[in-house]
Amino acid sequence: MTIRTVLVVGAAGNAAGHVVTSLAEKEVRVRGFIRDAEKRQQVLRRGASEVAVGDLNRVEDVKAALSDVDAVFYVPPAFIRYALVLHVPDRWPEPATRKAARALHAAANDYQSSAVTMRTSRSTASPNTAQAR
Repeated sequence: MTIRTVLVVGAAGNAAGHVVTSLAEKEVRVRGFIRDAEKRQQVLRRGASEVAVGDLNRVEDVKAALSDVDAVFYVPPAFIRYALVLHVPDRWPEPATRKAARALHAAANDYQSSAVTMRTSRSTASPNTAQAR
């Protein structure tokens, strides 16, 4: 499967912002998902092709952001233990984070999805800390 568009959740944040820049440098089309519309230009400057504004806890906002997306990077703050990298299609495992992951899960029910979980920036100093589930 060719990945054409990737949704990066929390694209205005530090870790997810680096994901936006890294993907854009690889010429991947990036849709940044943010809750604060005032940060739209910041996300575009980081390399996002477009920005979706919404609340990650609202299924309808997440569904709108997922429209025509091939993969999702969900990189929560370091105080949340896991991040999700979602590849649309396949199947869903147990969600890694609570409320936000449930919203992503519910919104993606229209897709058959699989997910890989990995630790966030606080524990990624060593490549041996990544965990696939």
